[in-house]
Amino acid sequence: MAETSYTNGQIPHIEARLLDELRTLLGPKFCNVVQIYLQDTSDRLEALALIAHQPAAADRIVLEAHAIRASSAQIGALRMADAAKAMELAAERKPADPAGFVAFLDEMQDVYRETEKLLRPFCAVETAA
Repeated sequence: MAETSYTNGQIPHIEARLLDELRTLLGPKFCNVVQIYLQDTSDRLEALALIAHQPAAADRIVLEAHAIRASSAQIGALRMADAAKAMELAAERKPADPAGFVAFLDEMQDVYRETEKLLRPFCAVETAA
């Protein structure tokens, strides 16, 4: 199986300080940003799942992984950003390795599920307030 670029969970799923700064900056719009991030990331992971087995799709994989990486870093989802970076770098290597893409995609999906669990409560607090 392909190795991710982080080891043993040393990178936190969520950077709480960055998330707090974002919540302060955005105020009531914060929850919308979290929801958009989660939906966009889920959609991009679904797109990656459709193309991960195709060696000719490496350029598209780079674009999708880079988009996930950038938005994850901006919202403070550091482990998701790191997992996406690993996928992006793997897709840039030639020749393409579909088995590697699938392994990275599995990792990204696992990290996304955990990230989603950690981010959803922020919206529950926002909507309850």
